[in-house]
Amino acid sequence: PPTSEVARAEAYNLVSSSRNFLVPKDGTPLQGLIQDHVIAAVKMSLRGRFFPRGDYQQLVYGALVDFPGKIQLYPPAIIKPQELWSGKQIISTVITNLVPKNKLPPNLTSTAKIKPKEWISSPPRPWKAGGGSLCSPLDMTESEFIVRNGELCCGILDKQQFGPTPYS
Repeated sequence: PPTSEVARAEAYNLVSSSRNFLVPKDGTPLQGLIQDHVIAAVKMSLRGRFFPRGDYQQLVYGALVDFPGKIQLYPPAIIKPQELWSGKQIISTVITNLVPKNKLPPNLTSTAKIKPKEWISSPPRPWKAGGGSLCSPLDMTESEFIVRNGELCCGILDKQQFGPTPYS
């Protein structure tokens, strides 16, 4: 460990990579999420991806490791034969716990970088309950990213939602 304040300050500035790699044009940091993080977020938020209690709690507590206070957990999406939580619930749990008590939870409507046609593996089936056709090709696909009251309702978390931004 550094033995003096000068050595500590020097070490801090050397390892502070967000300050070391700057874009010459405007001085913004050249740091963004690496590909592994983007792939993990996509795979975790895919429709039909479920986690048992231990994995759900480990991912939530890992994301909120420095969170002061009691963490509010979601009930499982599937109860029987085994309690399972969706990847969207993990993201929603983190979002809702990070909202300050006196603030409203976020709402967001966006689109993913992956186009809607990439999610279609078979032609749509006709409605059995008397419904009509969908209004938009985005409807009911993972390309439509919707967060309501801090809960991820639809879509995948990809580079479009949290991609490379200055100071990230």
